[in-house]
Amino acid sequence: MTDFTPKQLAAWLRYERVRVGGKYNMITDGSRARLAARLSSEEYAFCIDNYLALRRLAESIGAEHRAPRQL
Repeated sequence: MTDFTPKQLAAWLRYERVRVGGKYNMITDGSRARLAARLSSEEYAFCIDNYLALRRLAESIGAEHRAPRQL
């Protein structure tokens, strides 16, 4: 598994909370979604590029560290 820093995981959790919220399309409305998640352009791109690995890491840590899942 790829190693990620706590800061990178925290950025992904903010990204994921916005994604699950469903207010923005994370690709076509990326600028507003990025601002809502309080991410820099670089952090936002990193979350997209590493989405699956970051999600797996969050899941392996436990529910208290995960963003809520969409029902």
